[in-house]
Amino acid sequence: DFNNIQAAIDDASNADTVEIRPGTHTGEGNRDIDFLGKAITVRSIDPNDPNIVGATIIDCNDANGLHRGFDFHSYEGTDSRVDGLTIMYGRREGGAIRCKFSGPTIRNCRLIANSGGALYCDNATCVIANCIFADNSTGDGGAIASYSSALAISGCSFRENGASYRYGGAIFNSNSNLVLDNCTFEANWARYRGGAL
Repeated sequence: DFNNIQAAIDDASNADTVEIRPGTHTGEGNRDIDFLGKAITVRSIDPNDPNIVGATIIDCNDANGLHRGFDFHSYEGTDSRVDGLTIMYGRREGGAIRCKFSGPTIRNCRLIANSGGALYCDNATCVIANCIFADNSTGDGGAIASYSSALAISGCSFRENGASYRYGGAIFNSNSNLVLDNCTFEANWARYRGGAL
């Protein structure tokens, strides 16, 4: 009932679900998306169907500026969820998702070709499950850069992510607690060392 994702979130209340139809969603209101501290779910129409997830795209690209998919910074907890979306072409720090002083749940997502890295966590406590991180790049931590955070990562795939500055082609960890369960790493690279971690 809304013409962009942010407008739907603005109208939502705690425990609501914002459902995104298949298609490519781009432009104002469909990038730099802010949950505003709300405990809501933003998802595709079927997060468990890989074809639906692949067809429900948040395209952050803009030739005139640097943008990201989602920006969590208002103490959101695990009841704030992103589920079953493809997030591409983010160019800011945390190109797909940035989490600062927050702890959302991210699951069943494809984070692809983000040049600001896919996920940036700073003093965050995140649950990340059943996600694909592929072809993302940044200075340190091509897929995930984690600073003073606690991340539970399960069932995720990391493919061909890169760190062009120093370390952590897939994951860069600075003073963080990472729990990895049943994850796969393939062809991740870093300029100096740490192809995967």
